[in-house]
Amino acid sequence: VLKIIQFGAKKDSAGPKKCDSCDGKGIKIIVKQIGPGMIQQMQTYCPACKGKGKCYPPLPPILNT
Repeated sequence: VLKIIQFGAKKDSAGPKKCDSCDGKGIKIIVKQIGPGMIQQMQTYCPACKGKGKCYPPLPPILNT
């Protein structure tokens, strides 16, 4: 038996939101100390939004009971 459960969601929360991890830029700047007085600065894609700058809200789990 498959039960269908409807989850109420606000209209404004349905779409993608700006990524909080990278502030919507899609990239992150990583600063790493490699020695006394020496730093290395690297630019990489944001792992939270996979470089897109927007995150989708998590989907509700499907219940099969």
